[in-house]
Amino acid sequence: MTQQQINIAQILYEAYPHSDLLPIDPGWDCHDLAALLERVTSRDIGDGLFRFMVVEIVEGGESTLNGAIRVMERAKQDFVAVLQALRNAHICQNQPTYFIGTTEDLLDACKSLLSYISDLLYRMDNQVNLDEIEEIRQAKAAIAQYVPADTPVRSQQGKMILKEQSADYPQVTIQVHLVCENGQLWIQPKGYGEKCAEDGEGFPIGIEIWQGKLRLIVFDNINSEDPQIINLENAKESCRIEDPQEGNCPSYCAAADYLAAEGRKIFTGHMNGGLWNARCMDACILSRKQNNKVGYEFLIKYGDQYAQAISDEQKDVWQKIKENAAAMLNPAMP
Repeated sequence: MTQQQINIAQILYEAYPHSDLLPIDPGWDCHDLAALLERVTSRDIGDGLFRFMVVEIVEGGESTLNGAIRVMERAKQDFVAVLQALRNAHICQNQPTYFIGTTEDLLDACKSLLSYISDLLYRMDNQVNLDEIEEIRQAKAAIAQYVPADTPVRSQQGKMILKEQSADYPQVTIQVHLVCENGQLWIQPKGYGEKCAEDGEGFPIGIEIWQGKLRLIVFDNINSEDPQIINLENAKESCRIEDPQEGNCPSYCAAADYLAAEGRKIFTGHMNGGLWNARCMDACILSRKQNNKVGYEFLIKYGDQYAQAISDEQKDVWQKIKENAAAMLNPAMP
């Protein structure tokens, strides 16, 4: 079979589990990708994942076999990362461990989680009405009514588990004891210590502020009393030197975010802006895996393509959006 004879739409339909339950006529709707795209975007097929795969192959993979493989591999990596995070959470849930933190920390985490869930559901092409989800409405109400306590926490302790990150090595774990007191944080991996401390009593890693500077203290040799002192001041975000040639400066990130937000106001084609939302997700992934400049240029490319299908007035709006985004680059875009 040659590449010209390969029907990607038919392959996708036949490989997808329980595809026979989808309201799709394989003979008519799967004769090519354009027909399948029209079917899944013009009507509710009741399966967001299948629709996502079709749209990604057409838009992100440009309807080619190599492109389809590329976007599916990328989606697989993202799914595996989320699955691993869920598995890690399950492991931690079943371990007698606890973590350092205050109620304010927990509130911030809840806010971040709620914001992420809301954004995720929005990106799923408005398949879910957030106002109809009782749990989310209750969570928003609880956060809005929360009043933080004024009681300071002077000393905190916690435990956590470190896991081997290389797939090529045995999956060992190390329990870590954390102590935060007197404005310092001390870390004790089980089985590691200091020369001047009894076994099980030493904390070989510490972090503190000294003379106005954040520093790391590491006793990296059990037979030496002298620690390694690492000054972290050069790691401050304010010390970052923006270099557009490297493409990862914050200005590109801000410009890409602006393009994404403003683009949603004018790109309202299939799925009421769903294709643009999908491209925004692609840009976010590209920014993480490559750099912010790549994500920015990706949105410009697809925005220009989508602009061919909108009115002249909206084209002028898109041009103005691009100009405003370009003006946000600092220093100027090369």
